[in-house]
Amino acid sequence: MAALGSAAVAAERQRLREYWRQLAEDAYKLGERAMEQSQWHEAAFWLARATRLSPRQDTIRLLSALLKLRRGDPTARADFESLARQYETTEILSGLATLQVLGGDLTHATVTVQRLLSRIRHDVWPIAHELLMTVSRAAGLPGWCRLSADGHVHAYEVGTGDVNPASLSFTLDGITLETAPSMQKLVAGHFLDVRSGNRPLLGSPFDLVAMYRVQGWIDWNEDGDVQGWAWHPGCPDADPLLSVISADGHLYGPFTAHEPAEKVGLDTPFARPRRIHVLAGEWDGTGLISVRDVRGNDLLGSPLDPRLSPLLKLKRQGATGGEGFARAIRSVRALARALPVSEPAIPCPADILPAMKPLVPLRCLPVAESLSTASPVETGQPVSIVMPVYGGGDVVRACLESVLATVPESTEIIIVDDAGYDPVLLVHLQALAGQGRINLLHQARNRGFPSSVNLGMRAAGAGRDVVLLNSDTLVPEGWLERLQKAACAATNIGTATPFSNDASILSYPQEDGRWPLPDRAETEQFARFARQANKDRVIDIPVAVGFCMYIRRDCLGEVGVFRDDVFAQGYGEENDFCLRARALGWRHVVATGAFVAHVGGGSFGEGRSRLAARNESILSALHPGYHGMVAAWRARNPLHASRRAMDGLRFRAALPDRPSVLMITHDRGGGVQRQIETRMALFHQAGRNVVILRPVMIEETASYEGWTVLDTGFADQYPHLRHRMPHDRTALLRLLRQIKVERVELHHLLGHDHAVAGLAAALGVPQDMHVHDYAAFCPRIALMSPARRYCGEPEIDQCERCIAEGGSHLEESISVAALRHRSQRDLMEAAQVVTPSQDVARRMRRHFPALRPIIVPWEEGADVVSMPPGMESDMAAWGPLADHICVICVIGAIGAEKGFDCLLEAARDAAARSLPLRFVLVGHSVDDPALLETGYVRITGRYSDDDLPALIVAQKAKMAWIPSIWPETWCFTLSEAWRAGLSVVAFDLGTVAERIKKAQVHQSHAGFVMPLGMPVEIINDTFLSRNMDRTGFAPSANRVNRIQFC
Repeated sequence: MAALGSAAVAAERQRLREYWRQLAEDAYKLGERAMEQSQWHEAAFWLARATRLSPRQDTIRLLSALLKLRRGDPTARADFESLARQYETTEILSGLATLQVLGGDLTHATVTVQRLLSRIRHDVWPIAHELLMTVSRAAGLPGWCRLSADGHVHAYEVGTGDVNPASLSFTLDGITLETAPSMQKLVAGHFLDVRSGNRPLLGSPFDLVAMYRVQGWIDWNEDGDVQGWAWHPGCPDADPLLSVISADGHLYGPFTAHEPAEKVGLDTPFARPRRIHVLAGEWDGTGLISVRDVRGNDLLGSPLDPRLSPLLKLKRQGATGGEGFARAIRSVRALARALPVSEPAIPCPADILPAMKPLVPLRCLPVAESLSTASPVETGQPVSIVMPVYGGGDVVRACLESVLATVPESTEIIIVDDAGYDPVLLVHLQALAGQGRINLLHQARNRGFPSSVNLGMRAAGAGRDVVLLNSDTLVPEGWLERLQKAACAATNIGTATPFSNDASILSYPQEDGRWPLPDRAETEQFARFARQANKDRVIDIPVAVGFCMYIRRDCLGEVGVFRDDVFAQGYGEENDFCLRARALGWRHVVATGAFVAHVGGGSFGEGRSRLAARNESILSALHPGYHGMVAAWRARNPLHASRRAMDGLRFRAALPDRPSVLMITHDRGGGVQRQIETRMALFHQAGRNVVILRPVMIEETASYEGWTVLDTGFADQYPHLRHRMPHDRTALLRLLRQIKVERVELHHLLGHDHAVAGLAAALGVPQDMHVHDYAAFCPRIALMSPARRYCGEPEIDQCERCIAEGGSHLEESISVAALRHRSQRDLMEAAQVVTPSQDVARRMRRHFPALRPIIVPWEEGADVVSMPPGMESDMAAWGPLADHICVICVIGAIGAEKGFDCLLEAARDAAARSLPLRFVLVGHSVDDPALLETGYVRITGRYSDDDLPALIVAQKAKMAWIPSIWPETWCFTLSEAWRAGLSVVAFDLGTVAERIKKAQVHQSHAGFVMPLGMPVEIINDTFLSRNMDRTGFAPSANRVNRIQFC
């Protein structure tokens, strides 16, 4: 892959993503069609395949759960419970409630039904009356109620039936109504309590905010039209009512969005978004344009600035201008005057839009690598913390608890309620405000992060620095003092930001932010490691990160507040602020000795990726060169030393004080990783630490370049413990000595600089070499010729020609002769060389005659055919088949060396001769569509190790086939087939054949071997003849003209 180059690698990865996505979509459609036709087994297979291909696609998960419910499968409950934690739809909640009632769990069923009826509008009762009756009785309630899409209340009482609406009483937000509320009152309200004869009903009170909430996205298209989508999650069948309002009060609408939106790609299963398209010129007015729902809230992406459409069009056309330095300074100062922090902190009225600010592209300058030291600023001055809040419940409470417990008493905490939807949270905030612990401000309507931040910053006490803090963070002891110290390290520092588990360019441990949220104790640990590793060091960064952003008051006063006119609900506004500040000479730094935890990723619901992408475009249009500046800074990787120092402390702290074993391997997973994990468990049982050294591919160059990473396993716990060999050999040896490495196991050198093979000698400890393939003497690793056949291990001159024709699979340029000479030295210097079989030992001795390997099978007791009890299941790829049809099971990831060509030709032959033979691939292949097209192969898709035994047994196969055409060194799938009780067929080659022959001595039904190169017609006839005793079927003598050899 490295030879492709980074662009080609990225393109190949995108191609593979699209390939897997298309396979999943095809399987889903086939499953959906089978359900429509009541072909339940077919549906179950295709949906199971779709789930394995795309396990995070929740629409597939829901359809699979509904199928399980239809078939009476009790495991469906776990699926519905998982989905209900993420989504709130009729299909999910009604399915869960049904299973809870059927399972006798009426306590949880009551909660689920209450959620179903109180937060979603229904035109019909969403579950059977019998179930509702059972739940109502269990809850001690006389009946239940629902709100229809058109705003009518329907109620039902046990023993009475439908309730006359005139006998119902209504209380809307604490006010008793004489009659049923109008639609206008419903959409403006929060909670509607419904009673029958003053008796509460299941489903009441209705959460009107949830029921009438509109989720949507709005933007300009290239023609200047307003386009997007919208839907009601609380009533998917209802068409959203929308309006377009301009800053000067002109109104377009209200209008109804009713046409289905295509290719929106929402996460919510069975979402039904409607298309929005308003042509340019269909409304009058000037200034910003707001697209609002029936409750007066902006859709995501609104308000829109009409000047942005032509600006972004110029950017797409490649116009990347920007003002000269002197004019840029004047423009930034003019913008600061339009965004004064000194403006009174008065919430904007609900119907008022922000004023438009100047749009002046400002070219970005590179981040300086080294800066002259400026005199520090005195610390200790009081600070104001500004935290916008919209929802979040427990997460917000946990954040506030951590803040209140860690900041000095002089700290002002300003909470801005952005017209949030969580009444319980609001009561909590009001209580804190009543105690004088926070200053609580309220927006008249939901206006988004930039507007709420501005309100909070303007409310901050005069002369105070400001910290912008997301409401989904957790802060440790001393966090504020460390940030302040960093911000005050020099007079020209404008902002300081800590590290976090999810903080864009400042994420740690993973740079992409894929690290679970630490709890309070873990947050304190991360903060301690940051402090110990990096102390008070600050490093310049392109821009601050807004989740926790310390802003010096003099910087804020000079630059002004955030733009609330072009970034809508948020994303990019803090970057814009920082780039304006940089133009005025302010620096932005990371406080490398500070850490704050961050939930991240959930601020704006399902449109967040679109908002982020749109605002990224706006940001780069307003600041030409921004992305190039960030890319250049990333390429320098100035934070690597700080991150590696933290990883080093965490790594050493994670290891008990005892000797360690170092295992050197590649980064390709597979059987090598499986065997290493087995050996890790053995060493742990023996009281030893185990550390893994793997190569690291550099994304920018798509090559390894000698980089390695040290870890305690394969979970990327310490991604910055990187060393470049041989350059960093001394540092790596120092760390290995610190953890008391007493032995090295060299499992694979693929991707490594060969210098790692000398680490054991430098440490003065023994090194064992474990043979997993033939990379020691074959640059193609698996002894496969360019013609995709076993090469036969010819003389070296023919090997050199093979490499010249077909290329090497090693991540280095080396001749066959040089490779073998180097491997000879490594093998002879090893304390012992371990092979898993006699076959591997013989092949190694053929090329290295002086070698005396020891033979240690990778698994103990694996060569026994035995099916554990209780492994019957309904996961068969092929449905019920006639007794004479022989099902052959193939297991694993089937590529060329694993026999893909042979499997494909066998399936085609079976189809051509209409043989009573079917293949099921438990796993996947390099070309699933080609196999599926034969009509004689079913493919389950990827599996987990835990699922594999049951998945194999479920196929009810007559035998397993391992079609590998290279001399495998072990083959874990052979073991899995035997564990599932199957006899196994394979070619007479490698360790697979050796193991089958050995097992035959004790178990005649263990399997048999066939000559390599046997025509597929004879292979298929052999399968059928082995099945003849039970079926009486004799294969036809028909032959196709062309003989295909394996």
